[in-house]
Amino acid sequence: MTETRLSIFERIRIAMTEMVPVIRAMEAEFGEAPVKRVLKQKLEQDIETARAGPCRQPDFDRAQKTIDIFAEGGALDYEVLSKTD
Repeated sequence: MTETRLSIFERIRIAMTEMVPVIRAMEAEFGEAPVKRVLKQKLEQDIETARAGPCRQPDFDRAQKTIDIFAEGGALDYEVLSKTD
């Protein structure tokens, strides 16, 4: 059996493919506003926790490695469709 290596982009895409139907089902059961309120509160808590954490010096080598991993499979490729001056 060969190991399939998924890019971070693919992992996130798969996770969201699974999560969106769960969120929609919760909205149908409990109402859209309460579900969105809980999700917003959780996101705000996570952001605050991240902000309150210790601040480290920038590690540009680590950042570049992370970008390279995220870009696997062409996740960061783009095509210029039009351009103006």
